[in-house]
Amino acid sequence: MNRKEIIDHVLNDLRSLKGKGSFHNQYALDENIAFFEANRSFPSYIKWLFMRAPKLDGEKLILF
Repeated sequence: MNRKEIIDHVLNDLRSLKGKGSFHNQYALDENIAFFEANRSFPSYIKWLFMRAPKLDGEKLILF
């Protein structure tokens, strides 16, 4: 598998979890989806790194 295929596979898994609604931490799912979408290209990752990453709420990411 190449990098793009791996990212697509991870995104499919995350979207599947989101669609089921059984995963309690929707914030973490949304942020992980945004992260992997940004990793499709270097410019989009840099934009995510400087624009979205600093605003992440660490407390919400690790809720159980």
